[in-house]
Amino acid sequence: MMKQYEYKVNNKASYGCSICHAFNEAYNSNSDNFYYSIPQEAGSGEMNRVCGSRGIQIIDYNLNFREPVEVCGVSRTPHMDMLFCLGDNLNWELPQVEKEFQLLSGESYIGTSSETRKKNIYPAKRDIHLIEIKMPLAEIID
Repeated sequence: MMKQYEYKVNNKASYGCSICHAFNEAYNSNSDNFYYSIPQEAGSGEMNRVCGSRGIQIIDYNLNFREPVEVCGVSRTPHMDMLFCLGDNLNWELPQVEKEFQLLSGESYIGTSSETRKKNIYPAKRDIHLIEIKMPLAEIID
């Protein structure tokens, strides 16, 4: 079993901790709804999460960074994902299985994820708009 591993931002700028906290909150927290606005010095955009019944979460990532932002982390709760890429193309590295995942603009994806490490470099000056519907597997199987 993997130990808890929080999302971290590898950029050295002062806003890195703020973005790190936002990814942790948006992706791994069990709290209620969440909203985060990207600091102006980092770029523009927001992350918005709405929680529904049975642990279902809808997360809207609408981001545009001034410089590339590298984010590494782990998904702690096994879940099913429905992803919708409404902006520019996205790539994730999955180091544990030595694979890369790509979602092109206009594409969608349905799949499951257990505790896996993820690494993503959000490119600079790109319109990143991703909608994620995240459903805990324990609740779906029940």
